[in-house]
Amino acid sequence: MKTRIIKRKRFKWEILVIVFLIIYFAYSFIGVMFGTEYTKSNGNTCKGFPYGLQVCSGDINAD
Repeated sequence: MKTRIIKRKRFKWEILVIVFLIIYFAYSFIGVMFGTEYTKSNGNTCKGFPYGLQVCSGDINAD
């Protein structure tokens, strides 16, 4: 009887990173398009989810 060697498939990190980026940009896009506007403590008005990309208007040099 012959012994079989089981080869382990390598995990492809590139695919995981690409999937993560697609999910992040989809989350950000939904936040900018359908999220509510809120005012930051420095007076800027922003639209988008807190952990995604945001579109803000106001003084960019404000603290």
